[in-house]
Amino acid sequence: MYKLAARFLSEICMVPKIHFMPQLRNKSVNSVANKGMYPKAARPPQRQTFTWTCAKSDCFTFQYCVLNFWFDSDECNNCARRDLLQVMVKEVLAALNPKAHEVFLDCTFGFGGHAREILLQSDSTRVLALDRDPAAYNVACEFAVASGGRVQPLHGRFSDVARLLEAAGVAPGSLAGVILDAGVSSPQLDDSLGPRGFSFQRMGPLDMRMDSSDSASVTAADIVNTADEAQLAHLLKAYGEEPHAKRIAEAVVATRRQFGPFATTTQLATTVELCLQGVNRKQKSTHPATRTFQALRVFVNDELNELEAGLHAAARYVRVGGAFVIITFHSLEARIAHRFKRSSRQRRHRHNDQAPDAAPVFEWQEEQTPSRREVAANARARSAALLAGIRVG
Repeated sequence: MYKLAARFLSEICMVPKIHFMPQLRNKSVNSVANKGMYPKAARPPQRQTFTWTCAKSDCFTFQYCVLNFWFDSDECNNCARRDLLQVMVKEVLAALNPKAHEVFLDCTFGFGGHAREILLQSDSTRVLALDRDPAAYNVACEFAVASGGRVQPLHGRFSDVARLLEAAGVAPGSLAGVILDAGVSSPQLDDSLGPRGFSFQRMGPLDMRMDSSDSASVTAADIVNTADEAQLAHLLKAYGEEPHAKRIAEAVVATRRQFGPFATTTQLATTVELCLQGVNRKQKSTHPATRTFQALRVFVNDELNELEAGLHAAARYVRVGGAFVIITFHSLEARIAHRFKRSSRQRRHRHNDQAPDAAPVFEWQEEQTPSRREVAANARARSAALLAGIRVG
């Protein structure tokens, strides 16, 4: 089977001989790493057109130019376009309940879908737009200009929240609400922000870094081409919950030994798909490489540690009566979110009476999932889950 996969790869693509980092980075889910903030400098904004929610009752998209900020029409020119959709917009707005003069933090700005909906609720609402992706940060800069300063771009990771907000003059316990939409965004999957190999459905480099400008960070290619079978199997099992992790790891190592290092997403996706042919898979509706790509992306971007740090940091900035909205897309994220939910339900013992915001307390609603209509319009929303809480202390 592995020889078949290797022969098929040799026929469809040429694998260049390139050099990668010699060692696999040693990471731990229990330790938050790489907290350094990325450079704040951004390239001059360029005029771009994006796709957003359509006002028509039977359509979810429309065309929009960020430099105009407001739409020329309430309806789109292409109602069949369904690849850049905001997830659970109505539920997010219901939980945040934006009002005039309130300030919100969007921890995953992306193309600004949720942020824009918040801004539309009032002419005086403001949004702090955080994203670790330089391309998304540039979009936030465009929003800042187009909205007349109602959007303040912040460039960094979840673990940088406290430092960035402090630098922006935001005091703990002062925000009306926070939304944290975990995981990868549709623009990244669709390569709308530049090809980086997040999707197995498109040809691209095996990069998967949300900030590819960081030359010192490890890439997916580094992992796939340097890790041994045991390391790969452990990574796929721990970060992707892949039940066939050992089989995939064996196929990857056998293929690269015969034909050299992997360089593109299609090479890896084809290898995984071929090695799982004939295997009884529980989730037959998803691509065989889905969990493999998830595992590599989560590891490369340290997503679990970042999520854990971001939840605790952002919660401190929600004011009493303010809302905290968390959207997760797979079980690893959901476990961290629910663990945070349980820990924030009861008031902890505070050793420092001078820091009453150190352990915020929330009352949480029941977990919500997308409606059938939304899932039918946007298949990527099918695994989404939303937790919404109100700070009470």
